Amino acid sequence: MARIFEQASVTISASSARSIHEGFLKPRLPQAVSRLKLPYQKENGTPGSIFLEKQRQYNPEQEPISLRAWTLQEHMLSPRILDYSTEQLWWLCSDAVLYDNGKGIPIKADLGDTRSLKTNWGSLEGWRIAVRDYTKRFLTFPGDKLPAISGIAAQYGRTFGGAYLAGLWEWNLPSELLWSTTRSDISRPARQRAPSWSWASVDGEINHNWCDINGGGITIIECRISPVSPHFPYGSVDPLLCSLKVRGDTKRFFWSEDKRFLCEAGETGSDYVGRTQGDADEFLPRCDDALDFGKRKHYSVWALIITYNPTRGLILTQIGEDTFRRAGVFFRLWDHGLIGFQERTITLL
Repeated sequence: MARIFEQASVTISASSARSIHEGFLKPRLPQAVSRLKLPYQKENGTPGSIFLEKQRQYNPEQEPISLRAWTLQEHMLSPRILDYSTEQLWWLCSDAVLYDNGKGIPIKADLGDTRSLKTNWGSLEGWRIAVRDYTKRFLTFPGDKLPAISGIAAQYGRTFGGAYLAGLWEWNLPSELLWSTTRSDISRPARQRAPSWSWASVDGEINHNWCDINGGGITIIECRISPVSPHFPYGSVDPLLCSLKVRGDTKRFFWSEDKRFLCEAGETGSDYVGRTQGDADEFLPRCDDALDFGKRKHYSVWALIITYNPTRGLILTQIGEDTFRRAGVFFRLWDHGLIGFQERTITLL
């Protein structure tokens, strides 16, 4: 499908249709816009009027088609699009956006949304904007998480170079590992489709707010990715054959039940030592009763530092002697929480 869109002369997008069973050739009802009526005198002296109104904005995220994960590739890879939206008929290409009975809107490379990304395929920030847009969308089949963005990934891969690791880029892996979800109550799919350290392992919107870092606190020893098909390195992977082996500083903590704070045992109860974000609403091992503080329950987790200055890293749950799964990120660790870390080689599944 990616090749079809890339090589099309023009793609007709039925943006206003909610499904394949709904048509899109129908009268459009543009929203009323505020107009300013001004008197105007024609050259022959007869009175007239002119109207001023705000230029219309192209907002594809408001259209039903933008709820569907597969259609992001359609809009990003097509060189030209005739877009039948709910309120307007739009024309899109790499130079401008035009609407019927209106003037063109030049495209800038710094708009910060997916309509401008085709002008800046080499930007890591562009890739991250696309991923955030993509993860807001819905999939009929959860197993399509990586295939439905594979065409976009392949396009960026031609510029970036290096291996593509189930949604992350090898050349920037320590930073890439610090993706985070926007909410802790999203879910993981019933059937695992990606390693826990990949954003493709969760259902829901993710961001890269904590990824713009310099320097690293871990050493990547080995990363194994096993595509389902060797002919499609940007497609589905076998999560049972994927692993990431690293060496870095680790420490055991207690994690508050709301997944907002890392905690340590203090003289009067639990002391908060860091701010966190959980990946999903999922079962996690709880602390022994003797380690619970009052009526508040805590999870038993480990922290792996990815970068210092600022100190940020991953929250992990232990599944073997040196084997862990990712459960979240910590993006702030206060000084007293830094005491007691020890260097260790571990494997993340």
